Amino acid sequence: MLNTGGHAAQLGYKVILPVDASSSATLYAEQYSAWHLANAPTIGQQTTVTRTDMVSF
Repeated sequence: MLNTGGHAAQLGYKVILPVDASSSATLYAEQYSAWHLANAPTIGQQTTVTRTDMVSF
């Protein structure tokens, strides 16, 4: 999630991150990845953190 989403944001894509659909080996790693994508310079401006029930097409 972190590398794929981060790279997509750096390429100019808008990243939608539903936190309830992400997973990791530990809860801390999952929380840090979401925090990093939302707050890192450049990447954070391209990322929207949300839940799956709020995503519509």
